[in-house]
Amino acid sequence: QCHLRRLTFELAGVVSPWIHPWGNSVIGPWRQWSAGLFPTITDSLIEHLALTYNSSDPASSLLLEVVTSARKVFETSLQASLGHQRTNGSCLYGVILCECLIRRFTDGQPAIRGGDGVADGGLFKNGVGYGHYWIEVALHGETLIVDITGDQFGLDPVVVAQIENTPAEYRPGCQVRVDAHVRQLQDEIQAES
Repeated sequence: QCHLRRLTFELAGVVSPWIHPWGNSVIGPWRQWSAGLFPTITDSLIEHLALTYNSSDPASSLLLEVVTSARKVFETSLQASLGHQRTNGSCLYGVILCECLIRRFTDGQPAIRGGDGVADGGLFKNGVGYGHYWIEVALHGETLIVDITGDQFGLDPVVVAQIENTPAEYRPGCQVRVDAHVRQLQDEIQAES
């Protein structure tokens, strides 16, 4: 867990300044930085991370590309730090990374949401509640649900869907509590770096 925290912090805090909206300047620095941490990283993933605003894709396609990239990076982080890619119990780490990338590379306005799956929101699938964190993104008048760790509940590894068309019910809990959890983890990550 400690290594995963450090990697999440480094990915959220170090990767994003290297990826510039005006070009692919991430390739060299990312390759150098990632060589020690991610020996199995592929050139295609490196190229995939070199996102730009020069894309002719619509905003929702860019959001999907950014979120898919976040999932790939998060899987690599899980493998490097825990020796597997299972997302069980890692949703807060995943949303911190994903929120940072959405904010940096899209026009969307992300907000981390969550709940305990019992009395204060959560993810509900077939009437069963789960404690979980995800992101709501306001993008061009729509609210989209973004989830890169829903596979721990049998969902697709990447969910990007309009709030009314999600594969499960995402019910936000107390935002003050969610914000406190996010700040606490960010503080722990900062203290360990």
